[in-house]
Amino acid sequence: MSRTHGRVRRRAAALAAAIGLLVPAACLAGPASASSPGSAYASNGAVFAQPGFMVTTTTSGILAPVNWLTNGIVSPIVSSLTNLSPTLGVAFTDALVNAGLRAIASTAHTLNAPASGFPDSCAANGWDANDCYGPETPDIGAFDTVELGSGLSQGFATATPTGFLSRAQIADPQLAVLGVDLASLGTVTSQASCTLAGVCSGTHSLTDTKILDGLIDIQSWSPSGVVMLSIAGGPTESLDDITKDWTALNSGVDIKASQDTMYVRVDVTLPQLLDGLNLGGLLDGVSGLVTSGTHLSLTLSISSGSTVHSDGSVEAYGARIGLDLSGDIELSLLGGLSAVDIGIPTGMDDNGHFGNLLDFDVAYSNAEPGDIPSGSQWVPPGLH
Repeated sequence: MSRTHGRVRRRAAALAAAIGLLVPAACLAGPASASSPGSAYASNGAVFAQPGFMVTTTTSGILAPVNWLTNGIVSPIVSSLTNLSPTLGVAFTDALVNAGLRAIASTAHTLNAPASGFPDSCAANGWDANDCYGPETPDIGAFDTVELGSGLSQGFATATPTGFLSRAQIADPQLAVLGVDLASLGTVTSQASCTLAGVCSGTHSLTDTKILDGLIDIQSWSPSGVVMLSIAGGPTESLDDITKDWTALNSGVDIKASQDTMYVRVDVTLPQLLDGLNLGGLLDGVSGLVTSGTHLSLTLSISSGSTVHSDGSVEAYGARIGLDLSGDIELSLLGGLSAVDIGIPTGMDDNGHFGNLLDFDVAYSNAEPGDIPSGSQWVPPGLH
Protein backbone atom coordinates (compact mmCIF):
# COMPACT_ATOMS: atom_id res chain seq x y z
CA MET A 1 0.00 0.00 0.00
CA SER A 2 2.25 2.81 -1.23
CA ARG A 3 1.87 6.40 -0.04
CA THR A 4 2.96 9.77 -1.40
CA HIS A 5 5.15 10.12 1.64
CA GLY A 6 6.29 13.75 1.54
CA ARG A 7 2.78 15.12 1.22
CA VAL A 8 1.26 12.61 3.57
CA ARG A 9 3.89 13.23 6.24
CA ARG A 10 3.29 16.96 6.18
CA ARG A 11 -0.47 16.49 6.20
CA ALA A 12 -0.26 13.84 8.91
CA ALA A 13 1.85 16.13 11.08
CA ALA A 14 -0.59 19.00 10.73
CA LEU A 15 -3.63 16.84 11.42
CA ALA A 16 -1.90 15.11 14.29
CA ALA A 17 -1.24 18.45 15.94
CA ALA A 18 -4.81 19.53 15.34
CA ILE A 19 -6.57 16.51 16.80
CA GLY A 20 -3.97 15.12 19.16
CA LEU A 21 -2.95 12.05 17.15
CA LEU A 22 0.47 10.58 17.78
CA VAL A 23 2.25 9.66 14.55
CA PRO A 24 5.51 7.66 14.73
CA ALA A 25 8.37 10.08 14.44
CA ALA A 26 10.36 8.23 11.79
CA CYS A 27 7.50 9.04 9.42
CA LEU A 28 8.09 12.75 10.09
CA ALA A 29 11.84 13.01 10.59
CA GLY A 30 14.06 15.27 8.52
CA PRO A 31 17.29 14.16 6.87
CA ALA A 32 19.91 12.79 9.22
CA SER A 33 23.32 14.44 9.24
CA ALA A 34 26.56 12.65 10.00
CA SER A 35 26.53 13.91 13.58
CA SER A 36 22.86 13.30 14.30
CA PRO A 37 21.72 10.30 16.34
CA GLY A 38 20.13 7.33 14.66
CA SER A 39 17.02 5.72 16.07
CA ALA A 40 14.87 2.63 16.13
CA TYR A 41 11.28 2.26 17.19
CA ALA A 42 8.78 -0.60 17.34
CA SER A 43 5.15 -0.68 18.41
CA ASN A 44 1.97 -2.70 18.34
CA GLY A 45 0.78 -0.34 15.63
CA ALA A 46 0.69 3.15 14.21
CA VAL A 47 -2.28 5.40 13.48
CA PHE A 48 -2.24 7.81 10.56
CA ALA A 49 -4.32 10.93 10.19
CA GLN A 50 -7.20 10.52 7.75
CA PRO A 51 -9.40 13.07 5.97
CA GLY A 52 -12.52 12.16 7.95
CA PHE A 53 -16.09 12.39 6.73
CA MET A 54 -16.95 15.21 4.32
CA VAL A 55 -20.70 14.72 4.72
CA THR A 56 -23.16 16.58 2.47
CA THR A 57 -26.92 16.94 2.85
CA THR A 58 -29.53 17.68 0.18
CA THR A 59 -33.16 18.49 0.99
CA SER A 60 -36.30 18.65 -1.12
CA GLY A 61 -40.05 18.95 -0.73
CA ILE A 62 -42.39 20.32 1.90
CA LEU A 63 -40.42 22.42 4.38
CA ALA A 64 -41.94 21.43 7.75
CA PRO A 65 -41.32 17.66 7.42
CA VAL A 66 -37.87 18.39 5.96
CA ASN A 67 -36.99 20.48 9.02
CA TRP A 68 -38.27 17.72 11.28
CA LEU A 69 -36.11 15.14 9.48
CA THR A 70 -33.10 17.44 9.59
CA ASN A 71 -33.33 18.30 13.27
CA GLY A 72 -34.47 14.95 14.59
CA ILE A 73 -32.56 12.43 12.46
CA VAL A 74 -30.07 13.98 10.06
CA SER A 75 -28.26 16.23 12.55
CA PRO A 76 -27.43 13.42 15.02
CA ILE A 77 -26.11 11.23 12.18
CA VAL A 78 -23.99 13.99 10.64
CA SER A 79 -22.63 15.06 14.02
CA SER A 80 -21.67 11.49 14.93
CA LEU A 81 -19.99 10.88 11.57
CA THR A 82 -18.06 14.17 11.76
CA ASN A 83 -16.65 13.30 15.18
CA LEU A 84 -16.00 9.65 14.42
CA SER A 85 -12.60 9.69 12.69
CA PRO A 86 -10.71 11.87 15.19
CA THR A 87 -12.32 10.00 18.09
CA LEU A 88 -11.27 6.63 16.68
CA GLY A 89 -7.82 7.97 15.83
CA VAL A 90 -7.13 9.11 19.39
CA ALA A 91 -8.62 5.92 20.88
CA PHE A 92 -6.55 3.62 18.67
CA THR A 93 -3.39 5.65 19.26
CA ASP A 94 -3.88 5.29 23.00
CA ALA A 95 -4.63 1.58 22.65
CA LEU A 96 -1.93 0.61 20.17
CA VAL A 97 0.90 2.96 21.06
CA ASN A 98 0.52 4.65 24.42
CA ALA A 99 -0.31 1.58 26.52
CA GLY A 100 3.26 0.38 26.94
CA LEU A 101 3.19 -1.44 23.61
CA ARG A 102 6.12 0.42 22.11
CA ALA A 103 9.91 0.29 22.31
CA ILE A 104 12.47 3.01 21.64
CA ALA A 105 16.18 2.33 21.14
CA SER A 106 18.13 3.15 24.28
CA THR A 107 21.27 5.17 23.72
CA ALA A 108 22.63 4.40 27.17
CA HIS A 109 23.82 1.01 26.01
CA THR A 110 23.94 -1.23 22.96
CA LEU A 111 22.50 -4.72 22.92
CA ASN A 112 23.03 -7.79 20.82
CA ALA A 113 19.57 -8.38 19.46
CA PRO A 114 18.44 -11.93 18.68
CA ALA A 115 19.00 -12.92 15.07
CA SER A 116 15.33 -13.87 14.88
CA GLY A 117 12.41 -13.75 17.25
CA PHE A 118 12.45 -11.69 20.42
CA PRO A 119 14.34 -11.43 23.72
CA ASP A 120 13.46 -14.15 26.23
CA SER A 121 12.69 -11.44 28.78
CA CYS A 122 12.29 -7.68 28.73
CA ALA A 123 13.78 -7.51 32.22
CA ALA A 124 17.09 -9.35 31.71
CA ASN A 125 20.34 -9.20 29.72
CA GLY A 126 20.21 -5.40 29.54
CA TRP A 127 16.65 -5.13 28.19
CA ASP A 128 14.12 -2.97 29.98
CA ALA A 129 10.62 -1.57 29.56
CA ASN A 130 11.92 1.29 27.41
CA ASP A 131 13.39 -0.81 24.62
CA CYS A 132 11.36 -4.01 24.90
CA TYR A 133 7.76 -5.09 25.47
CA GLY A 134 5.86 -8.35 25.76
CA PRO A 135 5.07 -11.05 25.26
CA GLU A 136 1.69 -9.97 26.53
CA THR A 137 -1.92 -9.97 25.43
CA PRO A 138 -2.88 -6.31 25.20
CA ASP A 139 -6.26 -4.97 26.17
CA ILE A 140 -6.78 -2.94 23.03
CA GLY A 141 -10.47 -2.57 23.73
CA ALA A 142 -13.66 -2.42 21.71
CA PHE A 143 -15.33 0.66 20.32
CA ASP A 144 -18.88 0.99 19.06
CA THR A 145 -17.76 1.25 15.43
CA VAL A 146 -14.46 -0.65 15.21
CA GLU A 147 -13.31 -3.56 17.38
CA LEU A 148 -9.74 -4.85 17.41
CA GLY A 149 -8.78 -7.84 19.50
CA SER A 150 -5.30 -9.31 19.70
CA GLY A 151 -3.28 -12.26 20.89
CA LEU A 152 0.30 -12.07 22.13
CA SER A 153 2.24 -8.92 21.20
CA GLN A 154 5.96 -8.33 21.51
CA GLY A 155 8.63 -6.03 20.17
CA PHE A 156 12.00 -4.39 20.76
CA ALA A 157 14.16 -1.55 19.46
CA THR A 158 17.86 -1.19 20.12
CA ALA A 159 21.13 0.33 19.13
CA THR A 160 23.33 -2.65 18.24
CA PRO A 161 27.11 -2.67 17.79
CA THR A 162 26.50 -2.35 14.04
CA GLY A 163 23.55 0.05 13.86
CA PHE A 164 19.87 0.23 14.79
CA LEU A 165 17.23 -2.47 14.75
CA SER A 166 13.54 -2.76 15.62
CA ARG A 167 11.13 -5.70 15.39
CA ALA A 168 7.42 -6.08 16.20
CA GLN A 169 4.93 -8.94 16.10
CA ILE A 170 1.26 -9.49 16.91
CA ALA A 171 -0.50 -12.84 16.86
CA ASP A 172 -4.08 -13.19 15.62
CA PRO A 173 -5.48 -9.64 15.56
CA GLN A 174 -9.26 -9.76 15.01
CA LEU A 175 -10.95 -6.85 13.23
CA ALA A 176 -14.70 -6.17 13.23
CA VAL A 177 -16.39 -3.04 11.87
CA LEU A 178 -20.08 -2.14 12.23
CA GLY A 179 -20.76 -5.65 13.44
CA VAL A 180 -19.08 -7.26 10.40
CA ASP A 181 -16.24 -9.69 11.20
CA LEU A 182 -13.87 -8.35 8.56
CA ALA A 183 -10.53 -10.00 9.22
CA SER A 184 -8.48 -12.40 11.30
CA LEU A 185 -4.89 -11.42 10.53
CA GLY A 186 -2.95 -14.49 11.67
CA THR A 187 0.68 -13.68 12.56
CA VAL A 188 1.83 -10.14 11.71
CA THR A 189 5.54 -9.24 11.84
CA SER A 190 7.80 -6.37 10.79
CA GLN A 191 11.46 -5.41 11.14
CA ALA A 192 13.41 -2.23 10.33
CA SER A 193 17.17 -1.78 10.49
CA CYS A 194 19.90 0.72 9.61
CA THR A 195 23.63 0.10 9.64
CA LEU A 196 26.13 2.67 10.91
CA ALA A 197 27.07 3.14 7.26
CA GLY A 198 23.51 4.32 6.57
CA VAL A 199 22.17 1.27 4.73
CA CYS A 200 18.54 0.75 5.79
CA SER A 201 16.10 -2.07 5.02
CA GLY A 202 12.77 -3.41 6.18
CA THR A 203 11.10 -6.80 6.15
CA HIS A 204 7.54 -7.85 6.86
CA SER A 205 5.21 -10.83 6.80
CA LEU A 206 1.51 -11.54 7.10
CA THR A 207 0.42 -15.18 7.26
CA ASP A 208 -2.77 -17.20 7.63
CA THR A 209 -5.10 -14.23 7.26
CA LYS A 210 -8.81 -14.78 6.69
CA ILE A 211 -11.15 -12.09 5.35
CA LEU A 212 -14.91 -12.38 5.97
CA ASP A 213 -14.70 -15.69 7.84
CA GLY A 214 -12.45 -17.28 5.22
CA LEU A 215 -14.20 -16.12 2.05
CA ILE A 216 -10.73 -14.79 1.17
CA ASP A 217 -7.83 -16.78 2.62
CA ILE A 218 -4.39 -15.13 2.45
CA GLN A 219 -1.86 -17.88 3.03
CA SER A 220 1.18 -15.61 2.94
CA TRP A 221 2.28 -12.06 2.20
CA SER A 222 6.03 -12.38 1.88
CA PRO A 223 8.80 -9.78 2.25
CA SER A 224 9.41 -10.04 -1.49
CA GLY A 225 5.83 -8.88 -2.12
CA VAL A 226 4.52 -12.24 -3.32
CA VAL A 227 0.96 -12.74 -2.07
CA MET A 228 -0.68 -16.16 -2.21
CA LEU A 229 -4.39 -16.46 -1.53
CA SER A 230 -7.52 -18.38 -2.35
CA ILE A 231 -11.09 -17.17 -2.79
CA ALA A 232 -14.19 -19.08 -1.72
CA GLY A 233 -12.18 -22.27 -1.29
CA GLY A 234 -10.82 -22.10 -4.83
CA PRO A 235 -7.28 -22.74 -6.07
CA THR A 236 -4.32 -20.78 -4.76
CA GLU A 237 -3.53 -17.69 -6.81
CA SER A 238 -1.45 -14.52 -6.45
CA LEU A 239 -2.54 -10.95 -5.84
CA ASP A 240 -1.48 -10.16 -9.41
CA ASP A 241 -4.26 -12.47 -10.62
CA ILE A 242 -6.95 -10.31 -8.98
CA THR A 243 -8.65 -7.88 -11.34
CA LYS A 244 -7.92 -4.16 -11.03
CA ASP A 245 -11.66 -3.41 -11.30
CA TRP A 246 -14.32 -4.24 -8.75
CA THR A 247 -15.50 -7.83 -9.18
CA ALA A 248 -18.39 -9.42 -7.29
CA LEU A 249 -17.52 -12.42 -5.12
CA ASN A 250 -21.06 -12.92 -3.93
CA SER A 251 -24.06 -10.77 -3.05
CA GLY A 252 -22.84 -7.64 -1.29
CA VAL A 253 -19.09 -8.43 -1.46
CA ASP A 254 -16.67 -7.13 -4.14
CA ILE A 255 -12.88 -7.40 -4.51
CA LYS A 256 -10.12 -5.71 -6.47
CA ALA A 257 -6.35 -5.25 -6.27
CA SER A 258 -4.08 -2.35 -7.15
CA GLN A 259 -0.29 -2.56 -7.00
CA ASP A 260 0.48 -4.07 -3.59
CA THR A 261 -2.94 -3.59 -1.98
CA MET A 262 -6.09 -5.69 -1.84
CA TYR A 263 -9.51 -4.04 -1.45
CA VAL A 264 -12.66 -5.75 -0.23
CA ARG A 265 -15.99 -3.89 -0.32
CA VAL A 266 -18.95 -5.01 1.77
CA ASP A 267 -22.51 -3.70 1.77
CA VAL A 268 -23.72 -2.51 5.19
CA THR A 269 -27.20 -1.51 6.26
CA LEU A 270 -28.45 1.69 7.84
CA PRO A 271 -29.26 -0.13 11.13
CA GLN A 272 -25.67 -1.43 11.22
CA LEU A 273 -24.33 2.10 10.82
CA LEU A 274 -26.68 3.58 13.42
CA ASP A 275 -25.74 0.87 15.92
CA GLY A 276 -22.07 1.62 15.27
CA LEU A 277 -22.71 5.32 15.91
CA ASN A 278 -24.56 4.47 19.14
CA LEU A 279 -27.77 5.75 17.53
CA GLY A 280 -29.57 2.42 17.40
CA GLY A 281 -32.95 3.74 18.52
CA LEU A 282 -32.94 6.87 16.38
CA LEU A 283 -35.56 5.65 13.89
CA ASP A 284 -37.78 3.82 16.38
CA GLY A 285 -41.39 4.94 16.27
CA VAL A 286 -41.00 7.20 13.23
CA SER A 287 -44.16 6.54 11.23
CA GLY A 288 -44.03 6.62 7.43
CA LEU A 289 -40.25 7.02 7.16
CA VAL A 290 -38.82 5.38 4.03
CA THR A 291 -35.10 4.51 3.85
CA SER A 292 -35.14 2.05 0.94
CA GLY A 293 -32.95 4.28 -1.25
CA THR A 294 -30.07 4.01 1.20
CA HIS A 295 -26.88 2.28 0.04
CA LEU A 296 -23.74 2.10 2.17
CA SER A 297 -20.43 0.36 1.54
CA LEU A 298 -17.58 -0.47 3.90
CA THR A 299 -14.20 -0.92 2.19
CA LEU A 300 -11.25 -2.73 3.74
CA SER A 301 -7.83 -2.15 2.20
CA ILE A 302 -4.96 -4.34 3.32
CA SER A 303 -1.28 -4.69 2.51
CA SER A 304 2.04 -5.63 4.08
CA GLY A 305 5.25 -3.85 3.22
CA SER A 306 8.23 -1.63 3.93
CA THR A 307 9.52 1.65 2.53
CA VAL A 308 12.94 3.31 2.54
CA HIS A 309 12.31 7.06 2.43
CA SER A 310 14.29 9.80 0.74
CA ASP A 311 15.65 10.96 4.12
CA GLY A 312 17.25 7.53 4.62
CA SER A 313 14.80 6.27 7.25
CA VAL A 314 12.90 3.02 6.81
CA GLU A 315 9.53 1.87 8.07
CA ALA A 316 7.98 -1.59 7.92
CA TYR A 317 4.49 -2.77 8.70
CA GLY A 318 3.17 -6.28 9.06
CA ALA A 319 -0.29 -5.12 8.02
CA ARG A 320 -1.50 -1.74 6.84
CA ILE A 321 -5.26 -1.39 7.21
CA GLY A 322 -7.56 1.21 5.71
CA LEU A 323 -11.26 1.43 6.57
CA ASP A 324 -13.61 3.54 4.46
CA LEU A 325 -17.35 4.15 4.63
CA SER A 326 -19.21 5.68 1.69
CA GLY A 327 -22.64 5.89 0.11
CA ASP A 328 -25.95 7.67 0.53
CA ILE A 329 -28.58 7.67 3.26
CA GLU A 330 -31.97 8.57 1.76
CA LEU A 331 -34.79 9.51 4.12
CA SER A 332 -38.26 10.45 2.94
CA LEU A 333 -41.73 11.14 4.36
CA LEU A 334 -45.19 11.65 2.89
CA GLY A 335 -44.58 9.33 -0.02
CA GLY A 336 -41.45 11.21 -1.05
CA LEU A 337 -42.94 14.70 -0.84
CA SER A 338 -40.28 15.56 1.75
CA ALA A 339 -36.80 14.06 1.59
CA VAL A 340 -33.27 14.46 2.85
CA ASP A 341 -30.21 12.79 1.32
CA ILE A 342 -27.01 12.39 3.34
CA GLY A 343 -24.03 11.89 1.04
CA ILE A 344 -20.91 10.19 2.43
CA PRO A 345 -18.07 10.39 -0.13
CA THR A 346 -15.12 8.01 0.04
CA GLY A 347 -11.98 9.09 1.87
CA MET A 348 -9.69 7.03 -0.38
CA ASP A 349 -7.59 9.07 -2.79
CA ASP A 350 -4.27 9.17 -4.63
CA ASN A 351 -2.55 11.14 -1.85
CA GLY A 352 -1.98 8.20 0.49
CA HIS A 353 -5.34 8.12 2.26
CA PHE A 354 -6.96 4.70 2.51
CA GLY A 355 -10.17 5.54 4.31
CA ASN A 356 -12.22 8.19 6.08
CA LEU A 357 -12.89 5.91 9.04
CA LEU A 358 -9.48 4.69 10.16
CA ASP A 359 -6.02 4.20 8.67
CA PHE A 360 -3.53 2.26 10.78
CA ASP A 361 -0.66 -0.24 10.84
CA VAL A 362 -0.40 -3.42 12.87
CA ALA A 363 3.10 -4.51 14.01
CA TYR A 364 4.98 -1.35 13.07
CA SER A 365 8.73 -0.72 13.14
CA ASN A 366 11.09 1.95 11.86
CA ALA A 367 14.74 2.92 11.96
CA GLU A 368 16.78 5.97 11.01
CA PRO A 369 20.50 6.03 10.23
CA GLY A 370 22.98 8.04 12.26
CA ASP A 371 25.54 7.86 15.02
CA ILE A 372 25.03 5.91 18.23
CA PRO A 373 24.93 8.80 20.69
CA SER A 374 25.99 8.75 24.30
CA GLY A 375 24.14 10.04 27.33
CA SER A 376 20.48 9.79 28.21
CA GLN A 377 17.91 8.01 26.09
CA TRP A 378 17.00 9.90 22.94
CA VAL A 379 13.28 9.92 22.21
CA PRO A 380 12.09 10.86 18.72
CA PRO A 381 10.04 14.10 18.55
CA GLY A 382 6.35 13.54 19.25
CA LEU A 383 7.00 10.48 21.41
CA HIS A 384 7.82 12.23 24.68
